[in-house]
Amino acid sequence: PVTGRVLALANRPTFNPNSFQDYPPDWRRDRAVTDGFEPGSTFKVITAAAALEEGLFKLGEKIFCEQGSYRFAGHTIRDVHPQGWLTFKEVLEESSNIGLVKIGLALGKEKLYNHISSFGFGIRTGIDLPGEGKGLVRPPRSWSKLSLGAIPYGQEIMVTAIQLTSAISAVANGGVLMQPRIVDSVIGEEGKVVKKFAPRPLRRVISQDTAEKLTEILIGVVEEGTGKSARLKGYVVAGKTGTAQKAGVGGYLPDKFIASFVGYLPA
Repeated sequence: PVTGRVLALANRPTFNPNSFQDYPPDWRRDRAVTDGFEPGSTFKVITAAAALEEGLFKLGEKIFCEQGSYRFAGHTIRDVHPQGWLTFKEVLEESSNIGLVKIGLALGKEKLYNHISSFGFGIRTGIDLPGEGKGLVRPPRSWSKLSLGAIPYGQEIMVTAIQLTSAISAVANGGVLMQPRIVDSVIGEEGKVVKKFAPRPLRRVISQDTAEKLTEILIGVVEEGTGKSARLKGYVVAGKTGTAQKAGVGGYLPDKFIASFVGYLPA
């Protein structure tokens, strides 16, 4: 998070680069940087960051989560676990879609979009790997009436794994977004360093205070909420789970999901 250095990155299935021609192109895709996916609830961190940065909510402020069913723009938004009143912090810990929609409505589409863009979604990170994708973030003028009922909890938007990792790393880094990097230095034939790549801050996306509040929330997700499987003995872990429905012909598929987790330690 502090330097932007990528310490490990893996894709499956893999291939032998010495005989890459023996493998199908699909195996050679670096999906961490090329492929976009709907992030689901991991993206709730970005919505929460925007709301805290705008001063719209306090961590203990209560939001009514409609007992798990909420009509919005002619559609019903549901929570897996129905909830009544939850604090802002609990909305993230329990991963309430309805709570996040209400946070998104308080922000409005312009402010939400501006913070999404500031975190680096919809543009390439500039990582020194080929074939990087931009994901998909539509401008507010292209949003439907339902968009504020989907984007705040990570649907109707596409991100790459490296974008999401970079964005959450900015939270871990006290609010400063760094450019991710694979190469540390170039060494010539004689063993001397020809070129050294220094860490490159891109911009401050949230304040130190907002970053600390988000870390407190994300610790709660792992300790008390949906991310209990990420608890590790001897470490305090901050993280967020995500389960996004896969899109299909005619809408989202009821039984196909993209499961994900993003986090950092020690928190």
